[in-house]
Amino acid sequence: MEEITYQEAIDLMAYGGRDDVLIAVPQPMSELTLPEVRKLANAGAVFSIPANEEKQDIKPFATEEKEIPPEKSSAAKKAKKELNIGKIRALKDAGWDADEIAAELGCSIGAILTELCKDGGK
Repeated sequence: MEEITYQEAIDLMAYGGRDDVLIAVPQPMSELTLPEVRKLANAGAVFSIPANEEKQDIKPFATEEKEIPPEKSSAAKKAKKELNIGKIRALKDAGWDADEIAAELGCSIGAILTELCKDGGK
């Protein structure tokens, strides 16, 4: 990188047709969120401290990044477990609670309550 003056930057952009003139804006990291800092770093940001200050000996945070599970595809989302409303209704009529039915059928309590509401809450 070559450092140029403000006027050179303006001339290159306005009259030289250059779209590769970069500008560095000093901004304290404390004013940014961590995702914003990561985005800037990925874009090639340069980090610095004032020259008259020494770096402190600090222990860095753990660098292990948590693995983010991939998003489910729309096909996987649609492949929800089909619930048997007849069985749900029979268990409910037998006095079972929604949490007991959910455990029996291997699904969430919310799924059971949704099916019961669809069935008219009978």
